[in-house]
Amino acid sequence: MQHTIFVVEDVEATQKIYRVRLEKAGYEVRTFTRAEPCLSVLETFEPSAICIDLGLPGLTGLEALERVRRLRPDVPVIILTGEADVRACVTAMKMGAVDYLVKPVELDVLEQILRQRV
Repeated sequence: MQHTIFVVEDVEATQKIYRVRLEKAGYEVRTFTRAEPCLSVLETFEPSAICIDLGLPGLTGLEALERVRRLRPDVPVIILTGEADVRACVTAMKMGAVDYLVKPVELDVLEQILRQRV
């Protein structure tokens, strides 16, 4: 069974980097530039994991995380962000994120986390 990873990232070049690397690792990847479309899909489809940027237009990554936890409480959520903010990290982890990676994300580390969680 192929695992599906959702990537919510508003910078298309960064999205592409994640997509290419994760597809090479054997995952199916669906990308979203905003949280709202991702949350709509979650109502009918459960991915293996979700990677969410904190600084999104519209709903923030933390707001999206909160809604993901309500819709799909068992889906691992990894925060990928340019904000090396301890307070945001602690908040995200308390809200149920399984990890918090600061950009530029080490793609080997992201793959390792996904292998452990899905």
